[in-house]
Order: sequence, then structure tokens, then C-alpha cells
Amino acid sequence: MTEESERRRAALFALVARIPRGKVSTYGEMGRALGFHARLVGRLLHTNADPLNTPCHRIVRSTGELAGGYAFGGPNIQKNLLESEGISFTNREIDLKTFGWEAR
Repeated sequence: MTEESERRRAALFALVARIPRGKVSTYGEMGRALGFHARLVGRLLHTNADPLNTPCHRIVRSTGELAGGYAFGGPNIQKNLLESEGISFTNREIDLKTFGWEAR
């Protein structure tokens, strides 16, 4: 990984670590907050070796749906983790008005 990629990765992981239990954010929100594309957010999250301290399961699509390629056990694991934090689903989507977290 290049030095720039490492810098972006560290910034992203620090931001994701701030998302509280029971809240989610989106790939786009993370990207906007850090100044890079949502797809890069996804690619960098796939390199997460410490999901306890970087809770990437709290990142979802802008529609509130889970991404199909959740890297750490699949979308069912991600859904179970979110439900264990009190997040509920309606028609496979999370209500972002209720459970959404915005980076500030």
C-alpha cells in the first residue's frame, strides 16, 4: 500500500471507530467526510484486520441496505451484529433517519 493509501486508511479507520453502537453510516458519508470516493471506502474497509476496534459492520449503502460483499462473514453476520446493537430492519433496510450517524 502506498503512503497516501495508508494515510487514507488510517483516517477512515479512525472515523469508523467513532460510530457509536446502535448507529450506522454510509460509504458515501465516510467518503464525503474524508474527501474521497465511496468505492475507495469499501476497498479500504476490506483491509480491516481489527473489526473490534474498527467496526466496519456499521457501514451500509446509502439506501440503508447491507452491501452484499461484507468481507467478514457475509451480510448475515453483518445483519446479526447490527441487530445485536439494537438496529432494526424493515424490508432489509435500516432507517437512516433513526439509526444514521453523520461524521462531524
